[in-house]
Amino acid sequence: MMNRIIGLGWVIWFYLIAGIVGLGVLPFVPFCVISRSCMQFLRRLWTSLTFLLTGVTVNAIYDPEFLEYFHKGNPVIFCPNHASHLDIPVMLEATGGDISFIAKYELAMNPLLFPYLKRLDLLVKRNSVVHSAMVWRKATQLLNNGISLVVFPEGKIVYNDKTPCMGRLKNGAFKLAVETGHPIVPVAILDNWHIMGDDGRFGGHPGTARVLFLKPIYPEGNANELKQKYESAMSRYLCNLKK
Repeated sequence: MMNRIIGLGWVIWFYLIAGIVGLGVLPFVPFCVISRSCMQFLRRLWTSLTFLLTGVTVNAIYDPEFLEYFHKGNPVIFCPNHASHLDIPVMLEATGGDISFIAKYELAMNPLLFPYLKRLDLLVKRNSVVHSAMVWRKATQLLNNGISLVVFPEGKIVYNDKTPCMGRLKNGAFKLAVETGHPIVPVAILDNWHIMGDDGRFGGHPGTARVLFLKPIYPEGNANELKQKYESAMSRYLCNLKK
């Protein structure tokens, strides 16, 4: 019981610090809004300071083939598993360069997140086919302009309190890779489910989040074949949980 109280207290502390730091950074947003690189800097600064003050560290491990491809300025489609509200800030810490998240439209309701989401990312109204199609066209444009995307192919958080698992995959990211010719990079986030699983209602604690950037998967064949290759690569690190 005491461990649960301490864990919930840490989660409250984490969100409190995130809010305070976010408000501290917010006054600089109007000066940066015309520049993607400046907005990326502010967003990563917010994340880095929050993690520093709450005891979260990120240990990113990169496959050499990924580094060689990415450091040449080639855009990729990052596809991480999704088990925690920490996943987005952890991906910000672990990646470099200009990236855009494809995220659910509801996140725009958060006034601290909204300026960054509007300027840098793509928000999907999942109940609108027309809006989704428009977002995927913009995603293609970003890739063609050299900006990498982060897509959570499960489409939602998949929480398991014993081990990191992967749920049923949607086809969007894999179709996008096939249509644009840009590779999928599987990303296995191993510890976020334990540090602060789901939305934090099970508690949390400081810790190190390991992030594995695996070998790029180049789009040969159709989207289903690409998805199977992705599942095979991720299954070495995550359990397979169909929902």
